[in-house]
Amino acid sequence: MIVPWGIVGPGIARGVRMEEANNTVNTSAVILRLFGVEQPSAWTGEVPETILDV
Repeated sequence: MIVPWGIVGPGIARGVRMEEANNTVNTSAVILRLFGVEQPSAWTGEVPETILDV
């Protein structure tokens, strides 16, 4: 199943189109990163680095 996924706001790169594969479990990983919270080791989500405005 393909699920649309988009994100905007502080810390997110503007006008970038994600090229890497994404999964809905990444949503929580991205939110934790944006709030500066360490992700629990049991979680499988990954942050698609191309979306970050670094």
